[in-house]
Amino acid sequence: MMPAHFGGNSFDTSYKAQQKATTLAVTFETDRAELERYIPEELELRAPDVQVALNQLTEINWLGGEVQPGTGLSPGTVQREEGSR
Repeated sequence: MMPAHFGGNSFDTSYKAQQKATTLAVTFETDRAELERYIPEELELRAPDVQVALNQLTEINWLGGEVQPGTGLSPGTVQREEGSR
């Protein structure tokens, strides 16, 4: 059953979305100065760590059983406080 916003049926309160997920993530430490070259000024690097993640969702009933892969690359950043640079 596809969600209504994907052209499916009207909302059904008894419907239960289901999927299986597999995730592999690796976090590593890198050179702070090199990493800061890629961080926008409005963000602050908390630690010189980067996480690379691979995700695979399978048996997604609301996508007709299809597979949805995903990847992510995340440095450890936070929003910089006003006037802190």
